[in-house]
This record gives sequence, structure tokens and C-alpha cells, in this order.
Amino acid sequence: MHLIEETTSTSNDSIAVAKAAATATAAVAPSVELPRIESEAELTEIGLVRKVAPIVEGFPDRLPRADEIADLNAHFGPVLTAVALEQICRRLNPHAAFREVVEAAGREAVQGRAPQLSPDRRPEVLIVESTDPFWPGRKWGQHVEPWRSWVRKSGCTTDFIRTSATAGVQSNAESIVRELKRQTHAPLILLSQGQGSLEVRWALEHLAATAPEALAGIGAWVSVGGGARGLSMAAWRSRSWWRLTQAEMALSMKGRPPQLMRSLSSAHPRVMRPLAAPFRDSNGRSILCVSVVGLALPSDVPQAMWSEFQAFSRWIGPNDGVASFQDQVLGVGYVLPILGLTAAPESARLGPWLAGICSVLAQKLSAPNA
Repeated sequence: MHLIEETTSTSNDSIAVAKAAATATAAVAPSVELPRIESEAELTEIGLVRKVAPIVEGFPDRLPRADEIADLNAHFGPVLTAVALEQICRRLNPHAAFREVVEAAGREAVQGRAPQLSPDRRPEVLIVESTDPFWPGRKWGQHVEPWRSWVRKSGCTTDFIRTSATAGVQSNAESIVRELKRQTHAPLILLSQGQGSLEVRWALEHLAATAPEALAGIGAWVSVGGGARGLSMAAWRSRSWWRLTQAEMALSMKGRPPQLMRSLSSAHPRVMRPLAAPFRDSNGRSILCVSVVGLALPSDVPQAMWSEFQAFSRWIGPNDGVASFQDQVLGVGYVLPILGLTAAPESARLGPWLAGICSVLAQKLSAPNA
């Protein structure tokens, strides 16, 4: 499995390869020295994909590391870097192969053709209540019912884990631990987003260390967007006393704990510890992990956030509005980047992907030898 942090550089530096390829392109077309967006016509999907071809060629067999993403962002800007990351994952297995079967399964699900699953091995998808504290207009748990509707198209049953908007990350993680210990249905697929993904991480790490038998029924974890590795937006706002004060006041006015800023920061010492995935149960079986990565473009962000999004993107690189690409990748399993997906994942955009992902996972987990 290719990991962002653990993959070592190849003998030829990949960034240098991308720049060299771009320079070679410039020899044919003197008006272009490095891939850059020069006109609105190039903002089409086809135009952007053509632009990033030299960058993609620099990473034929692995995902870029965090430092390489920063270098790409500095040279090519966040939009081209986001498109390049999406295209790299489209070519790189096992992520490319997973994406292909998910897209096919999503189309089937949208047309009402769910897979035939064994009744006694039909997975249940547990959706964790949460929201993103930095995205305007979001209510706690408002994604749950729309997501349940889409997930049912995969043939899975659904339920949800109730958590609290007024509680802290650790308190909600303890609620998730208690719920998972009570669960008797197997196999289970956990589905989380934003703050909920960090709470699921704490819960799984706690169970793996103290009660691995409680993990036996959990077949997969699908994390949508950032959270499990913290949110770079929390670190970004903490860099400025004024931004931090404003954010903490806004959280207090919503009834959210002000310390949430520090708990969710990608710079928090506990968050920065190596992720303990893949989580193993008492029989040594691993939980399948899927990272659904949002790569927002400027046109996807509300006007109220646009200025901060631009500055944030220059600092951290491609993101979903609050979490960087690196924040959103669990480090194991499949990586599925979606252009245009934000930290407020619209059901119309995300729904078919959720149906496809759960359909593919359901077929894997319901197989007799799973």
C-alpha cells in the first residue's frame, strides 16, 4: 500500500521530473514555461487535466508526500495541484481500481439495481452524527438522513450513532465506544465526516488497545473529508490571535465548546501521533479503510469564505475548505478524491459515491470468506 508519509523518494526526484516535463512542453509551446492557468477556457475539466499531465507523469507509482504536495502547491498553485492529485489517484492502484468499481456500482445504485446480498451477511452502515464547526450554516447531524437514503440504495441497512454538539471530542468518542460495544450486528460499516472522523479514530484506537474483541464486527470505516488527522483550518486560525479569538467566540455562540479549536487542530500533539490504522480485532482481521477526499475549487466555496479559502489554500494546498489533502487521507486503504467536494458535502454530489462505496464494501464483506 502506498502511504503519503511512509513512501521514500525514488532515485529521480518527482518534483524535478514534473518540472522537466513541463520545460519540455515549453520547448514545443514557448508561451508555457510551467503549467499555469492562463485563461478561463482552461478551467474546464479537460483543460485542467491537460495542464497537469506533466505533474502526473512525475508520480507514476506513488502518492506525493506532504512535503512534495507543498512544493507542487508553491510552484503550480492549489487548483492545478488539486487536479493533479485527483489524476494521480485515477492512475495509481489500488486506488484507481477501487474508484472504477465504485463508479460502476454507484451508477447501478442510482438506477435502482442494488446488489443481491445474503440476508444473514447484509452489512449495516452506522453513520456518526457530526458537523464541521467551521462551515457556515451547518447543523449537527444534518447529513445523517440524506446519507442514509443514499446508502440504502447499496442494499445495506442503516442506523446512526448519536453524539452531542455541545460535548468535546473525547466525550463523543466515549459515546461511540459504548455504542460499538453494544452492537451485535455484523458486518458493520462505519461512516463518518469532519469532527466525527476524529471521534471515530479515538474510539477505534481505544478499542484496539483495550477491547479488540469489540472490533470483530466492524468490517470497514469510510471517512469523508478531514477530521481523523485533524483540520488544518483549526491550525490556520490558531496562527493568528485575532482569528483564534473570533473562532472561539463563534463556537461559544453556537453552544460548542471553545476548546474544540485546539482539539481539532492538525497541530495538536495527540492528533499528530501516527494513526493506529489498520485497526485489528482479537482475531487479527483488519478494518478496511476508505478515505473520501474533498478537493474544493474556488467556485465551490461560499462567498463568505472565499477570501479566507484563497489564503488558506496558498498556505496548505488543496483542501475541502477546512482540511488539507493530507488531513483527509487515513494512510491505509483506498483514497478516493472528488473534485468539487467541500467540507459541507452536498448529498446530490456525494450521494452516488456513498452508494457505490457501500455497495462495493458490502459485496466484499458479505462474501463467505470475508
